[in-house]
Amino acid sequence: MPSTPIEWPPPKPEGSPFTAHPQGYWCKKINGRLHYFGRRYASHDEALAEYTLYLANPEAYIRGDADGAVVTVFDVCNEYAHARKAAFNRGEIASTTYEDYRRSATKLTEWLGKTTFVAMLGPSHFRELLDKAAAQGWGPTRRAKFVGHVRSIFAWAGPDGMRLCGRISFGPDFKPPSAKLRRRARRERPKKLFAAAQIRKLLNLANPQLEAMILLGINGGFGNTDCSSLPHNVIDYRRRLIEWPRPKTEIERVVPLWPRTITAIKAVMENRRRPLDPDDDRLVFLTATGRPWVKKRIYDVGDETKVSFNDAVAAEFRKLLNRAKLHQDGLGFYTLRHTFETRAGEAKDPIAVSRIMGHEITGTRAHYIEEVSLKRLRAVTRCVHRWLFGSDPK
Repeated sequence: MPSTPIEWPPPKPEGSPFTAHPQGYWCKKINGRLHYFGRRYASHDEALAEYTLYLANPEAYIRGDADGAVVTVFDVCNEYAHARKAAFNRGEIASTTYEDYRRSATKLTEWLGKTTFVAMLGPSHFRELLDKAAAQGWGPTRRAKFVGHVRSIFAWAGPDGMRLCGRISFGPDFKPPSAKLRRRARRERPKKLFAAAQIRKLLNLANPQLEAMILLGINGGFGNTDCSSLPHNVIDYRRRLIEWPRPKTEIERVVPLWPRTITAIKAVMENRRRPLDPDDDRLVFLTATGRPWVKKRIYDVGDETKVSFNDAVAAEFRKLLNRAKLHQDGLGFYTLRHTFETRAGEAKDPIAVSRIMGHEITGTRAHYIEEVSLKRLRAVTRCVHRWLFGSDPK
């Protein structure tokens, strides 16, 4: 980017079609929308030369590319979605991660317009994205994720990536909401936390499969997909232990199990339905029809890639909450994971908690920690058991 001139805006020649934008661009309103020409703090002659290219062929104009190629917002987002799908197929990203990227690309195409030329995008377009996100009621966390995805999409497509387009000027306003706003939103939403008496009530009302899942959730921070994809060969019944990398991140996880959790898992295995697909025979939990509890599928319909997602864990747990008269906004099966982490913190061993949760151990210590003793891990799960049942596991 050229160095900032001593004076901005510089003198504008007589008859210039441009207005000098305060952010350092020469701009012109075309069909009711502001368009920017030249790089930031570019000379008037550079911006005028680019504007002349545009006038010669508006429909085939790309900044810095005179070969007549056309790149629209749809082109970039479509290519990016296909690249993320290929990464999913290679096992490099989880299906939920792919779906997040795909949704952001779809929303970006919808809000900017499929036929909008990427070369014509400027700060005003990205401010408009933030306004639309806020108008749809997106909270600070969701807006922050969207901003990160949009920047990733154009970085992937830009001159240092796939070279589908030039460098994009997002402007100073297209950034994630401040930490202050995110803290305020977190403070104002209901806590994602169960009381001990609520969990005990759910356990008493649950069927055998849900009971075992709930115990895994509060015993070791298991989520919906963790339960659905749990293979029975990772359970060490003699040592009461699960050693299994978390599917979402492949981070090592070791979970000491309470005797009640082991008993519940054995009951599920003894009465498990025959799997519809022989490949699912490795799973602990299968629905009444012999299918996995959480099913995700990515498939193509014409030129469009779609994602089918069916989470029976969430649906059945919601029914259980209603039956127990405990349903409220913010509470779901994943709340058990929040509750485990919160109560496990009282053991005052964050390294052991991270190993059970499948969280990455960060900081300088991560380079030196080779293992966490089983004694420390059991101390954490005993702490949660005392909170939940009022005694140590027998």
